[in-house]
Amino acid sequence: MLKEEINESLKNAMKSKDEKLTSALRNIKTKVLELEKTEIGKVISDQEIYGILRKLAKERKQSIEMFEKGNRPDLVTAETYELSVIESYLPKQLSADEIEQQLKQLISDNNFSSIKDMGKVIKAFNEKFPGLADGKTLSDLVKNNLV
Repeated sequence: MLKEEINESLKNAMKSKDEKLTSALRNIKTKVLELEKTEIGKVISDQEIYGILRKLAKERKQSIEMFEKGNRPDLVTAETYELSVIESYLPKQLSADEIEQQLKQLISDNNFSSIKDMGKVIKAFNEKFPGLADGKTLSDLVKNNLV
């Protein structure tokens, strides 16, 4: 299970005295523990942990963008490192070409034709490929294929 994998990585990072990795993994573990506290008695699934990781990755990307605008390369480096740790636990994302290929198939199979179907297309894609596409990329590609 993903939770055990993160815990094991944290132990190894602490043993090897890798402070940056330890800090990044502790942040992940804290978010998982917060979810467990809200869901007392329920076993947290890998899909829920992937959701946490995707949210953390999005936050790091936004921070990196803001720090770049603020000319803070030291903080950009720190956030980029944390993002790489978070992404190492996420499933590999589909490329834009792969997303577009799957979208075209999905659109033709379900006879989606207008921009009004955008929500249906995104929902169907996310059901078929959960967490494998960046939301912004997916949205842009759906718009391009429905117009």
